[in-house]
Amino acid sequence: MKNVLKLLTICLILFNIGCEEDVNGPIVTDNEAPEDISNLSVTPINGGFDISYNVPSGKDVLYVKAVYIDSNGENSEVRASAFTNTMRIEGYGDTQPKTVDIFTVDRSENQSAGVAFTEVPLDPVVQVAANSLSIVETYSGVNISWKNVTKAPLAFEIFAENETGSLEITETIYSQAEQSDFSLRDRESVPQAFKVSIRDQYGNTAEVYPDTPDKKLTPVKEERLDKSLMQVVPLDNGPSSGWENFAGRHTSLFDDEHGVSNYVHTTSASPLPVSIAIDLGVEAYVSRIVINHRVGSDSAREYAFNHGNPEEYEVFGRKDPPSQSGDWDEWTLLYSATSVKPSGLEPGLLTDEDRITADLGEEHEFSITDRPLIRYVRIRINKVFTASAAHIGEFTAFGEINN
Repeated sequence: MKNVLKLLTICLILFNIGCEEDVNGPIVTDNEAPEDISNLSVTPINGGFDISYNVPSGKDVLYVKAVYIDSNGENSEVRASAFTNTMRIEGYGDTQPKTVDIFTVDRSENQSAGVAFTEVPLDPVVQVAANSLSIVETYSGVNISWKNVTKAPLAFEIFAENETGSLEITETIYSQAEQSDFSLRDRESVPQAFKVSIRDQYGNTAEVYPDTPDKKLTPVKEERLDKSLMQVVPLDNGPSSGWENFAGRHTSLFDDEHGVSNYVHTTSASPLPVSIAIDLGVEAYVSRIVINHRVGSDSAREYAFNHGNPEEYEVFGRKDPPSQSGDWDEWTLLYSATSVKPSGLEPGLLTDEDRITADLGEEHEFSITDRPLIRYVRIRINKVFTASAAHIGEFTAFGEINN
């Protein structure tokens, strides 16, 4: 028993000694500064610099860091592992000369003497987007279009004049798309002021106003056509399966819903292309047509840019009642469209921007001088995303009724 107790005592002593000596830190420490980088190369980019260099050959170098003053006047730094020879500085909000100091740091946290450069960055990303942005009047509002060639994550805050004459934020659009546009609707057809403020993730901003002397625009008058008057018109050369399959209903095309159970749907028995004809219920100069995907559940949006939603389609129109035969020679092509997923991700994968785009629907706007006078619309779907059947979530039309 005494031998057992002696053995336990020795083990405890050794364990405590081991714990006391277990201190995190460099295996070897010193006070010797590492060498600086060499062959420094700096390329100005929008709002920053791309930097390349040679890392010293000493095995003790842990990382390289660039130290600079950011656009908010604060000290900032970017670090890069010793196993790479490039780094990027981003976030400058102007094109004033910038000085950057670059250091190597070793495993003992010793810092090199440093290498400095002074260069001028290219225009900040918000200014690049602002230079391309335009605000023009359109139906019931204004259209804002822009290019974001850097594909930086940007916020577009859209201001409109309120009842007191002040500008207030009405919408905020978040986008990394290389090219995009947005139409602010439901505005009265009276002169009013607008503004777009562009903001990046670093807090830099740029403002754009309409290109008019008073910075005001007058939206073009239109109205949403009454959906209670709309109905599907079955034609002989439509899909043999019809459009009321898998719980789909004709009336669901005009109920302002496009979720789990609100759609029209063919079956695989009706191969592509397939078409559906719609009676608007009134004769109108049509200004806009909006077609929504069947998106699925509110949380998942599992059908958006997926399944049987139209990927390539054409929209036709006519003023007089069509022949029951559905003869295509009687129909006039209004426009062709391709459904484009903003993120470009494969079907089933969605970003927030994809979900928002699917909810808004795919809108075609006719020019003010070229609005078709029609009562009947026909959609021909030539390609769907992944399924062998087709479905549509919602149909909406705007225009001026021809009394």
